[in-house]
Amino acid sequence: MHFLTTLSRRISTLGYPLGVQFNPEGSLWRDPPMYWEHIVYPAYIEAHQDMFENGDVENGKPTGQRVPGLVVIEPVKRGAEMSIDDIVRRCCDVLENFCARLDC
Repeated sequence: MHFLTTLSRRISTLGYPLGVQFNPEGSLWRDPPMYWEHIVYPAYIEAHQDMFENGDVENGKPTGQRVPGLVVIEPVKRGAEMSIDDIVRRCCDVLENFCARLDC
């Protein structure tokens, strides 16, 4: 996932329910300033870099070592955006091919 794409999605989210800590007033978690940039995204990079060539989670191809057969679906790439229908079709194709290999 590209940094700017994920950042814009995070910013557009109004907040996250606090689950067990949810109160009748409807408390939501809202990111403190720079939380995404300094906490969330660096943790994402650290957790996923060994899955991609050269540790490049934004542009690298999957290495296939940590997760064999990993399929990366990029809804936004090079300025083009996939529709939800395109994403669902791609997921169905991947699942169909996987099942065919297993003879499901």
